[in-house]
Amino acid sequence: MTNLQDPSAASSGQASDRSTELAAMILGMADATLYRTNAFRLVGAPVHATAREIARRFERRKLAHQVGTAVAAAAGPLALDPPPDAATVHQAVHRIHDPERRLIEELFWFWPVDDTQGPDPALEALERGDTTTAIAIWRGNDSDGIGVHNLAVLFHALALDLESLPQSLARDPQRRRDRCWRESFAHWQQTIDREQFWSRLTQRIRELDDPRLTTGTTRSIRASLPTALLCISARLAISAAERGADEDSARHAGLIEESGLGADAAERALETILEPIRQRVLTLCRVAEPAASADPANAHRIAEQLLDQTTPLLDSLTFLRDGHPMRESAHDEVAHCALACQITYGNKTQDWETSLRLLTCVLAVCSSASARARVESNLQVVKENVAFARESGRCWFCGTANAVESAAVEVKLHGNERRVQEWDGERLLWNTLTVKVPRCGTCKTTQSRATGWAVVIFIVSTAMGFISSGAGPEDAGAAVVGFGGLIAGGIAAAVTHNFLMGGVKPSGAAPSFPAVKRKLDEGWKLGEKPEGAQ
Repeated sequence: MTNLQDPSAASSGQASDRSTELAAMILGMADATLYRTNAFRLVGAPVHATAREIARRFERRKLAHQVGTAVAAAAGPLALDPPPDAATVHQAVHRIHDPERRLIEELFWFWPVDDTQGPDPALEALERGDTTTAIAIWRGNDSDGIGVHNLAVLFHALALDLESLPQSLARDPQRRRDRCWRESFAHWQQTIDREQFWSRLTQRIRELDDPRLTTGTTRSIRASLPTALLCISARLAISAAERGADEDSARHAGLIEESGLGADAAERALETILEPIRQRVLTLCRVAEPAASADPANAHRIAEQLLDQTTPLLDSLTFLRDGHPMRESAHDEVAHCALACQITYGNKTQDWETSLRLLTCVLAVCSSASARARVESNLQVVKENVAFARESGRCWFCGTANAVESAAVEVKLHGNERRVQEWDGERLLWNTLTVKVPRCGTCKTTQSRATGWAVVIFIVSTAMGFISSGAGPEDAGAAVVGFGGLIAGGIAAAVTHNFLMGGVKPSGAAPSFPAVKRKLDEGWKLGEKPEGAQ
């Protein structure tokens, strides 16, 4: 059985698809080269020129270029200098064979105010480089909105031409550029609002007489135009942000907000231009997290690579205000993914030092308060793990080797002293605590050997002193010599001990261990019990 179809519904669907394609075409053309690549500017032909007239102009330019005559540089308002090469012009001629593309190219170029196709004074003035006269003519003669449209095109093209100049513009060119931007947006808004202009465009569609062009084409172009215009500024803002020109980036962001073309058009333009960046960020994150799960021991490198790869993408969003949803979501997506990679790595390796460095970088990426709070919470846990690892994981006495449980030095502490009355009298009570100071086996051996040799040296030195004292003629002299031997023995023992320790802290330094010091600061005291306690 063959299903019945509603012809009108099919026609409506085709029109909708055509409208979508046309809108995509306009948005695709909306960049800083819009006017420099305009087919009519490249060819030097008026917008009402026929295909045959355009072809003749192209052949003349190509021939002139081949023979090297000055004619090759001629033609039209705002003629490019240097002139385009033959291949570029040929591509332009080819583009305007497509009726929809031609109509858009016409929209973004100058129209004669008088549709009789005779010489147009304003366009002739503009071809001579006399923009002042052209502007005056269009301001005084706005037939069917053509004057306002031409002013919009002129100021927009001049603004973009000035944007292409070196960044170190003198003050006057900067002021002129900014004025051109303001004038262009104001005149484009007027053009969008002028019903006469769009009626004229519909008339032009009838003149072109192509079935692909309909009254729906006019509606689609009119609806897409504000977004297309702001896409150009959005691309300029992103380009400036990517090269680190924050002032220029902010300037273009301000132009978008102050354009007068509407907040909805601004948001659609940003979505159109930033969607590829957002998708790139999402793709990198979707790749990173499974990769970290598959290789947890190297998840930190995957997170670092993610941060490196997304940095230029996130930098391109700096022109958006703080808190803008598109900026916030992209930053937080990266932060959440990198955090997940760090958690995978930390739980697998217990390498909290690396995790600490990584999370510090992740925190700088966060945009929203919720993302920042989540990273800060994990950062605090990692900091505590680092502190614990530094205290208990390494030998306190040498600071390099891993601690051994059996070699730890125990420091006895007592605290919370209190006197309680019992039936047989008053009693002193207290709490006890033992803190284990981490020590490696090598330090334990070194300390024992150094102490042992120090004791031996002290005994020998002292003994030799007293033995020598027996040779003295008088008892007092013998006592002095013996006491000197005792001092010498102590010095020799200390020197020997320090030499054999080789920079290792003595076991007596255990009370300076951070965990012990914290307890002493809290009021605990060294020793198992208070002084004098039974």
